[in-house]
Amino acid sequence: MLAFIGTLIVGLVVGLIARAIKPGDDSMGWIMTIVLGIAGSLIAGYVGRALGWY
Repeated sequence: MLAFIGTLIVGLVVGLIARAIKPGDDSMGWIMTIVLGIAGSLIAGYVGRALGWY
């Protein structure tokens, strides 16, 4: 459970950093950028565990 929470926090931070690096007139708001970062983090964690990287 703690690893899942850590993954969510990493995704949140990555989403915020991505928005800060590439601001602009995206139709996606801050919340969706954060959700996209969290989703990417969860998928990357799943793939990494499936391939034996972690």
